[in-house]
Amino acid sequence: YDIVSNRIFEITAAGAVAIVQRMPFVEEHFGDAVLYIDHTRSDKELYQDIVEHMDWIRNNPEKATEKAQKANQILKDKFSAEQMLDRFI
Repeated sequence: YDIVSNRIFEITAAGAVAIVQRMPFVEEHFGDAVLYIDHTRSDKELYQDIVEHMDWIRNNPEKATEKAQKANQILKDKFSAEQMLDRFI
């Protein structure tokens, strides 16, 4: 339903690599700075997708760190209190 939970903001604020379901809001704002899963797949397929993402993170620590830092910067640039207040005012 394209209802975004706070998890995307909490994960990126913590500087971790986010693994999230595909939805327009996240794709529009975070693009390739996060890893995606397709929630319409079977439980077994979802599990395998997550395992593959975790393997990628473990096997590519530098790229994973870059991805996490990029998502964190997007969070700061678009969704920080300062940015939100500036847009509100």
